[in-house]
Amino acid sequence: MESVYCINNDTVISVGEAGVILRTINGGQNWNQLSSGTSEILNEVFFCNNTDGYIVGRNGTVLKSSDAGATWVNLNFPNSYHISSCNFFNKDTGWVATEYPGTVYKTVNGGSSWDSIYHVSSFYDIYFIDSDTGFVVSFTEFVYRTTDGGENWSAINVGAYMGLQGIYFANKQIGYVCGGSNLYKTTDSGITWTEITTSYNYLFNLHFPTLMTGYCAGTNEMPVYGGIAKTTDGGQTWVGEDWLRAKDVYFVHADTGYVVTRDGEIFKTTNGSIYKEDVAVNELTPDIENINIYPNPTSKDVTIAITLKESLNITIDVYSLTGKKVCSLAKNQLFNKGNNEVRWNLKSDDGNPVDSGIYIYHIKSIEFEKAGKITIFE
Repeated sequence: MESVYCINNDTVISVGEAGVILRTINGGQNWNQLSSGTSEILNEVFFCNNTDGYIVGRNGTVLKSSDAGATWVNLNFPNSYHISSCNFFNKDTGWVATEYPGTVYKTVNGGSSWDSIYHVSSFYDIYFIDSDTGFVVSFTEFVYRTTDGGENWSAINVGAYMGLQGIYFANKQIGYVCGGSNLYKTTDSGITWTEITTSYNYLFNLHFPTLMTGYCAGTNEMPVYGGIAKTTDGGQTWVGEDWLRAKDVYFVHADTGYVVTRDGEIFKTTNGSIYKEDVAVNELTPDIENINIYPNPTSKDVTIAITLKESLNITIDVYSLTGKKVCSLAKNQLFNKGNNEVRWNLKSDDGNPVDSGIYIYHIKSIEFEKAGKITIFE
C-alpha cells in the first residue's frame, strides 16, 4: 500500500498498486475493496472534510469522492504525468504535484479543470497550510514555498544531502520535511529550517497528530527492512522500531493511528505504541487463506505453500538482504483455487547454490503483496 488517510475514528481509506482502494467504517475491524475504475498505482489519498476526498496516481489518475470514500469517479487530467501527491484547501481548491516532469497543477472547481502553475525537475510531496501558503518538495535539497496560492514560488535550500520526499505541518508555523536520512523542522512557516538527527537511513512520510507527538515511516536497509519512529518532544528526539516496511503513516490523535506497508499490510495502534507486540495487523490479502514457508530455517529445498480463495496469477521472487534478485520462482503464473506449492532448490537463476544467510521472498499479484524471510544454514 502507498497511502492511508483517517477521515475520523471509524472511517479510514488506504490506496496502493493496481488501483486498489480499501475502506473501513468500523475502525479497521473490516476492510472493503472499492471500485476505482483503474489499474494504475494510486500514490496518495487526501480528504479536505468528512465527505470530499481525492486520490492521485500514475498516468494522470485523479479520483474524487463526495460520500466519504464510498464511491469514486475518475476526473479528467490534462496529461498522463505520474501524480505523486495532492493537497486541498477545500472541496474546490486544491493542488497536485507530478513526479517527472515536476509540475504543480491547481484547480479551483473541484478538479473539473487544472492549470499548470510551477515547474522543476521533479516533485514528490505537496502541502498547503492555508489557501495561500504552500510547499512542495523534490528529491533535492530544496523546499519550494509559495505565499500567493501558487502563483510565485521561492526555492529554500535546507542543506539536505539526500533528496526530500515528505512534508507535514502540525500547525501554520511548525512543520517538518524528510527524505533519505534527513529530517528538518521549521517554526516560522517554512522560512527557515533546522536539521534534526535521527538514526534512520531512509525516511518517507510523517504525521503529527499533536504539536509534540509525531510519527515517521522509514527504513534502515533498503529495500528489505523498514520501521516506524515516534517523537513526543516536537521532533527533538525519536525512538524507532524496525519490523515492517512502512510506507505511510496517519494518526487520528496522539495514540490511535495506522501504518501501511509495501507488503500490503495495515497496522493499527490504539495506545501510541510502535512495537510489534502492541499493534493489530490487517493483512490486505483478500484472496489468500494462508502462506506457509517450510522448513524454515533450512539447509535443503524450501517449500512455499499458498492456499487461495480464488485462482490468481502470481509472481514469486527471492532477494538477498542487499536487495539483489537471486531467483524467480514464478512469473505471473496461474495458481489455482485451493492449495499450491512452489519449491526452491536454494540455487540462483544461474544455477549456482546460494550462500547461507537470510533471504527475502516476495509474493505478488494484482490483488496483494507479501514478503518474508527465509533463513538458510549449512
